[in-house]
Amino acid sequence: MFISLEGTDGVGKSTLLHRLQANLTAAGYDVYCTKEPGGTQVADALRAIIVSQPIEDLTELYLLQAARHEHVKKVLLPKLKEGAIILCDRYTDSTLAYQGGGRGLNLKRLAQLNKESTEGLQPDLTFFLDQDPGKSMKRVRERTRMEKEGLAFQKKVYQAYRRIMKTSGRRWFSIDVKDRTAQEVECIAAQELHRRILSFSLKKKKAS
Repeated sequence: MFISLEGTDGVGKSTLLHRLQANLTAAGYDVYCTKEPGGTQVADALRAIIVSQPIEDLTELYLLQAARHEHVKKVLLPKLKEGAIILCDRYTDSTLAYQGGGRGLNLKRLAQLNKESTEGLQPDLTFFLDQDPGKSMKRVRERTRMEKEGLAFQKKVYQAYRRIMKTSGRRWFSIDVKDRTAQEVECIAAQELHRRILSFSLKKKKAS
């Protein structure tokens, strides 16, 4: 099963990912945590360029897609074949939100590139951590090039996420993280995740 975590910068995705990892591991599941861009030696090297170097929008996009293809082929698909539950900090929806909503690149083109770089692999469940960017950005200390784009950029990204959720069906589960502790957010996410895992397992049994 493949789970992605999405949201604007500073909403607590990394914290939730590690809490869910501990929760699932304690329940006896084989869990693998990863992130995008990154996850392999090549993808990590590309990430270092993306987050720090002054590059053009299209350069950024193609580096992201190259890193993603490496990640999918060398990590995600093999781990799923092994039966692991994957928790991934960002995936293709980030490209639609940041490069589409934030940068203004063509969404149809982005969707096609996402499809090609992932070979059609989509998450079974996506958590969206919902918080006003004006508040979440206050939590960001060491800022990457993307995080330095400013509040107006983050608001465009946030609105793009809201639009994406409306068109992506039941895959999404939104959590309002405003005024909630990390433990409270984990409890909400874990309850939904365990419900989805059960449903996912039942579907696989019926299909086999």
